[in-house]
Amino acid sequence: MKPAFRKSFWFTFLPLVLAVYFLGIYPTQHRMNQCNKAERILKPLIAANPRFIRVRVVRGIPDTIAIGGNLQSESDLNALKQLIEDAHLPINPILCVKISSDTP
Repeated sequence: MKPAFRKSFWFTFLPLVLAVYFLGIYPTQHRMNQCNKAERILKPLIAANPRFIRVRVVRGIPDTIAIGGNLQSESDLNALKQLIEDAHLPINPILCVKISSDTP
């Protein structure tokens, strides 16, 4: 290979690789790291409160966090919303809970 070709190859190839990384791979990896961090924050907080014994934190497929389960009253729902707000999560979780008054 000639030195001129080698030089032009690297000046073309490296910017292309960097563009693919920063436009395609990096945002996905960043979002996945945010989901991991949110999950690590939420799971212990929810497990520590006995009112949220039937509530689960689940990772979604497109890098989302879902909080689902059953709560006993509207005040428990408000407390869960406040807990999520006070946690200062890097992403907003999807909240899908059912309020049921029957006990197990």
